[in-house]
Amino acid sequence: MSVRLELNERFSGSGGGASERTHRFFRIRADHSCPSAISGVGDEACIGTQRWPDGSTRTQVVARKGNVLVTVSYRAARPADQMSTETSRLAHAVIGRIRFE
Repeated sequence: MSVRLELNERFSGSGGGASERTHRFFRIRADHSCPSAISGVGDEACIGTQRWPDGSTRTQVVARKGNVLVTVSYRAARPADQMSTETSRLAHAVIGRIRFE
């Protein structure tokens, strides 16, 4: 299992605000990794499940809250529905801990 947090810092200049840039990064990641949108996890989130030749399942959730992008990847020899539930729950917990000041 891995959890990755990415923060886009706010700065002056062209290219939109940090949240807009993070939304673009989210769309790119979602198009490649997780085709199904999920609700209740940050400002936007998606999930993807992939079966591996060794019989394991890899589930990935990509979620955005403001200018923070969270990616949770989980791979194990378990049923896909269990993996999806657990990965979504973890992503929700991580996103819920993000505080903006």
